[in-house]
Amino acid sequence: MQLADKYPDWKFQILGEIDNETPSALNAKDFRLLVSSSNSIQYLGTSEDVRNQIAEADAIVLPSYREGTPRVLLEALSMARPVVASRVPGCVEVVRENENGYFAEVKDPVSLS
Repeated sequence: MQLADKYPDWKFQILGEIDNETPSALNAKDFRLLVSSSNSIQYLGTSEDVRNQIAEADAIVLPSYREGTPRVLLEALSMARPVVASRVPGCVEVVRENENGYFAEVKDPVSLS
């Protein structure tokens, strides 16, 4: 069961650039179709200063396949927001499981939810 079905009042916001370079990424057309067909997903675009979006969020999620030191997680944690991140190098150095966040396994939507 998807989270949006289980928790219909939850809102999922996506912030950042649409990746048109990575072949495995969702293309811009399909991404826009997904957002427009959902009552739960909102695309916020990009922002030079993410503090307002982080302040309004209940949690920050970074389902990355690989990462350096993830700036978004550092910013979220500096604002006392819990995080959910993939269990990959970079993220594992920042997140303390069950203290400041949680891990999801890479490419595992069930684990992520």
